[in-house]
Amino acid sequence: MSLYEVTQMLQDKSKIRNDMEEAANLIKNMFYERYLQKIEEEVEYQRLQVKNNRPKEIELLYALKPFIPHEKYVMVDKLAESIMVMKTIAGLQAEIDKSIHKDGVYDIDTNCLADKKNNFANAALLFALCCKVN
Repeated sequence: MSLYEVTQMLQDKSKIRNDMEEAANLIKNMFYERYLQKIEEEVEYQRLQVKNNRPKEIELLYALKPFIPHEKYVMVDKLAESIMVMKTIAGLQAEIDKSIHKDGVYDIDTNCLADKKNNFANAALLFALCCKVN
């Protein structure tokens, strides 16, 4: 490709815009595949664990359903779903806690030690959970 052809391509704003969009999509897809997809998979795994092994509190709520007015069933279902979401988050937090090693940076840097729960990871997990639960 000659220098003339390159300068002609650089003058075409739509070509540059398309190239920039393609580059942005490549970065977005790479980030999703490396990080967010794994988080979504873990959220789904934890959600299924809770769903398949429902806590006693949820079983109790469902056992009470026949004894309450029919119009209150939605409230019981929402409460049960809230408990399942909280249990899912607790399972995810336990996985995060297991991944923090005692001999890592967190033990050396007092600022990191104070923020041992990694707020960015928690926010990402909550975001992924909210997207999957609905």
